[in-house]
Amino acid sequence: MRKMLLIIIIAISTVTLSADLSGSIKIGTSWNFEELSNPTFYTELWLNANFSDLETSGSFSLKDSWIDSFEVSFLSKFYSISLYKNRIFFNTDDYLGLYHTDSGNDGFAIKSEHLSGYIVSSLGFVYLKATVNPWFKSYFGVRKDRRDIALQLSYNENFNIFAEGAYTITSEASSGIYYLIGINGNNWGGKYYGGSNEYLPEYTLIDNTYTNRMNLWFNWSDMSFWSNLDLSALYSNTEIGTRYSKGDFWVELSKKGFENISYNPREIGEFHMAFGTNYSIFGFSGKVSYSFGKPAHNTVRTIGEVYYGEVSRAFRNFQFFAKLQYIIGLYERRFDIYSEVKFPSTGNYEVKLKLGNDDFYHYNTFAPILTFEVNSWW
Repeated sequence: MRKMLLIIIIAISTVTLSADLSGSIKIGTSWNFEELSNPTFYTELWLNANFSDLETSGSFSLKDSWIDSFEVSFLSKFYSISLYKNRIFFNTDDYLGLYHTDSGNDGFAIKSEHLSGYIVSSLGFVYLKATVNPWFKSYFGVRKDRRDIALQLSYNENFNIFAEGAYTITSEASSGIYYLIGINGNNWGGKYYGGSNEYLPEYTLIDNTYTNRMNLWFNWSDMSFWSNLDLSALYSNTEIGTRYSKGDFWVELSKKGFENISYNPREIGEFHMAFGTNYSIFGFSGKVSYSFGKPAHNTVRTIGEVYYGEVSRAFRNFQFFAKLQYIIGLYERRFDIYSEVKFPSTGNYEVKLKLGNDDFYHYNTFAPILTFEVNSWW
């Protein structure tokens, strides 16, 4: 396998002598102190090439000794053809988000000025997008035993009026429709979501349970207001919120459900209140915040508090950054910290020493992992 990769790299280097070539490489090693295991090593290589004479471009990435992803595009005056492996390449730009993914897939695409076609082999579906003019777009998708049709309309004259409907029919002649109608100006707007379509694709931004609802928002000076009105369960499921920001300081308040109003925070359902500020003092900079609500955090669903802070500073040519999070839930407490140091460097590279996991949204406990990493780009 390594011989094959070496041959590929040599071939690309030979062919791209006259091409615009760029790329990056990452090399690192990690130690997990909790498991007391041997260090793990990882490498990532990205190469991008643009052949102006051949009207062709391509890129690929290696992780360790395997080809992780690639993309090759053939261009002409009227159309382009692209081939993908493990790439995000087919997200639609409609208001509902009919087809969407945040992970890589395999397939290819053919694009022209008004018509685009996508075959996503890893998910087993095909869709076409037609853009007749700026105010009208249409989508047609085939997913196994289902067919999707979506139409999007918009009109922009002083303010924007827009609408979209997604209709799905199955091989058993069952069908469903989901739609939105909206209007917005410079600092205000509203949307209404209606219909019911249980056959919508799994890879979509559409929440089929979010129906018969109205979303309204308004921004004024340093304040913003928003509401999600559930017209089927107005008191139990409606959400309202506001945010105030002035300089480095901000405050947020929101509440969901108004059936139970009580002075006891444990009895008033879902709510969120938070405030925070950015700071800069004695060469240090960062931000601090405090929040109280139910749920307390994405990973702690009970009522609770979250204390959060960041700090960074340059020491000579070293760059230091750290952040910490302390969650106090009804039945549990969680503490997390992450820090990194960037060593002095000149040119197109950087060296980092990292401790912990920086994804505080999905993880709430300190990970005793030390990582040494070198990045370079050209």
